[in-house]
Amino acid sequence: MRGLLFVDYVRMLRRHRVDPSRLHADDVRYLTTERIEPAAWYPMVAFERFGLLILREIVGTETDAIRLWGRSRLEPIVAGWPDLLVEGDVQASIRRFHGFFHDAFDYPTVELPVVEPDRAMLEVHYGMSPAAEEAAAWQTAGFFETIVTASGGRAVNSRLQPHRWAEPGPATFELRWGLAAPLPEPAAPVRPRVLVVDDQPLVLAAMRRILQSVVEVTTASSADEALELMAAHPFDGVLSDYGMPGHDGLWLMAELARRWPRVRRVLQSADMPSEAAAALAHGVVHQLLDKPAPLDVLRAAFTTAAARP
Repeated sequence: MRGLLFVDYVRMLRRHRVDPSRLHADDVRYLTTERIEPAAWYPMVAFERFGLLILREIVGTETDAIRLWGRSRLEPIVAGWPDLLVEGDVQASIRRFHGFFHDAFDYPTVELPVVEPDRAMLEVHYGMSPAAEEAAAWQTAGFFETIVTASGGRAVNSRLQPHRWAEPGPATFELRWGLAAPLPEPAAPVRPRVLVVDDQPLVLAAMRRILQSVVEVTTASSADEALELMAAHPFDGVLSDYGMPGHDGLWLMAELARRWPRVRRVLQSADMPSEAAAALAHGVVHQLLDKPAPLDVLRAAFTTAAARP
């Protein structure tokens, strides 16, 4: 595989200072002495071993975190291949990105049997072990979701078709999006100060990268840390995950509503609790988002006039 994709895993392991003794002997040089060249070729076996180590040491079983990470990694890819995006033409951008994947590997990994104005079918098959295959497939879906958004699609999301990771064969994702007019320009403040709260470090890193172009991002890894930051610094909004150790996101929303009622409060979850609807109706929460929310929806939560409390 090409170094432009390989380097993401290397950087993640370096950033988290993974002990080199945990690495396979053949892989140590990639994290210690060797410079990863974007156009050079690197072994898939090392890519798979790095992916499994990241799952064990950093991510756990959170496939949504991997998907978010994929969404956040478009910028360096487009910097290396600027012709990937065709503004206003989602289908052309998807096909070009498909071509990029064919060039990035020396065997077929991604196929596009269907590309239509508002949907595409994505078949992903890297031929790795089940755990590594699942993580890489969701990261790839995240890549394509961002390509859709960056070229003009709105509210894109992907749905995995029934699939057993232990069985051979591609995983199939259906991507759907809208083609509505672009969202309004941000209202004042131009760059809202937003506190993002999540107990997953990878999610926080991805959220920072996704949101930093439109808001000033600060992160917290727990509800208690979020309240400490709120007491010390002014924020325009808080985006919190629901499921966290200790106090959950709904508890945090209630505390924010009581102590800082003018702060915009957005709760996201892959499994939203039933009581969240009542919190929304009573103004404890201003907006509920599925996790991971489409990029344009996530950014608009804090930047459109209609989003203001």
